[in-house]
Amino acid sequence: MLARLLLDANDTGVTLRTAEALIARRDAAGLRVFVRAWDGADFDTGNWLAEGAYSLRASEQDEAELVERLRMLADEDADESVRSGAADLLAWLAHG
Repeated sequence: MLARLLLDANDTGVTLRTAEALIARRDAAGLRVFVRAWDGADFDTGNWLAEGAYSLRASEQDEAELVERLRMLADEDADESVRSGAADLLAWLAHG
């Protein structure tokens, strides 16, 4: 259900609010759902997810903790789309 909300090309407000809510949780479960959607998003939806991802940068400490979680997901998660999305989001954060 959450993945459908994140990837809803017809309601970008829902995409943005869902992305922000999942990231605000600051836990592995929310981050896994977000990065799986990040991996599967088209260009337009990806832009809305990126807008939500800006909240990852709430503070340097928060960003450092989330970067560490993303690294773990990119290296160790059993789901290929989670690993791929986490790696891509790490690259985006490094260049953003």
